[in-house]
Amino acid sequence: MYTGHWLGDNHAMFYDLYASIPGVLSFNIFGIPLIGADICGFNGNTNEELCGRWIEVGAFYTFSRVHNSIGDIPQELYRWDSVAAIARKVLSIRYSLLP
Repeated sequence: MYTGHWLGDNHAMFYDLYASIPGVLSFNIFGIPLIGADICGFNGNTNEELCGRWIEVGAFYTFSRVHNSIGDIPQELYRWDSVAAIARKVLSIRYSLLP
C-alpha cells in the first residue's frame, strides 16, 4: 500500500529541475505518494542560482532532499547566503502545511 520513489540520478542543470515537476506529478497520478528528485542535482556541480530555484520547488516534493555525488562541489543549502534565506522561507512554508 505505501511506497516511494525517487526520480533517479539527475544532473545539476535547469532542464533537470524543469523535468522534475512533471516527473513528480506523474508518479502521484500513478498512486505513488512519496516522490522527489535530488535537489540542486546529483551529478555535476551546481551553482547558487540553480540551487536557490531548485529548493523553491523541491521543498514541496513529498520526498525532499539535497544529495549529490562524490567528487562534486558540496551543495548544502547553507553554503550560499541567498540559498539559505530561500530555504528557510520555503521550508517554513512546507512545515506549516503539514498536519
